[in-house]
Amino acid sequence: MKHTLPALIFSLFKLSAHLESGMGLDQQIEATEDGMQLVKVDQVKIFKVVNELIAALQEHQPEQSMKLYLQACQAVNRL
Repeated sequence: MKHTLPALIFSLFKLSAHLESGMGLDQQIEATEDGMQLVKVDQVKIFKVVNELIAALQEHQPEQSMKLYLQACQAVNRL
């Protein structure tokens, strides 16, 4: 958890930046050929998940959690 959650959080930051850049907006397909439905993601959902992940890590790694909160603030500021 100590190593996987920060990596997941930074991947979510990359996804947020990717969505903000406008890439992938023209590919709003609701169902694939296999019949699976795609999940539509927005910035609010991404940062809610980031907040939940940091809160889960906070009990075990409080200093690292504070650094991740600050990184999240910078990511939101770049939007």
